[in-house]
Amino acid sequence: MQFSQSASHGDLQALRQKIEQNPADLDARLQLANLLVTQRAYAQAMDELLEIIRRDRSLGDDAGRKTMVSVFNLIADQDELVSEYRRKLAAALH
Repeated sequence: MQFSQSASHGDLQALRQKIEQNPADLDARLQLANLLVTQRAYAQAMDELLEIIRRDRSLGDDAGRKTMVSVFNLIADQDELVSEYRRKLAAALH
């Protein structure tokens, strides 16, 4: 999976505001997660992905989980962070 590099601070703020106004906007959450990954805010991105999985695992053919696995592969050298979020993902899937 490729993560878009076209994020700006304004884009992040606009997405956060959109989610604040409508927490169920999972498409905005997915966009936010992708932008956070490009800024190396991996924990924040994975928190958004977990929220997507909890709210609607089927979104975009399981896009939340698939994106999270892509993040795990991207940050494979960060063992503690990957392990922590693998546990959180497992819990969210049950």
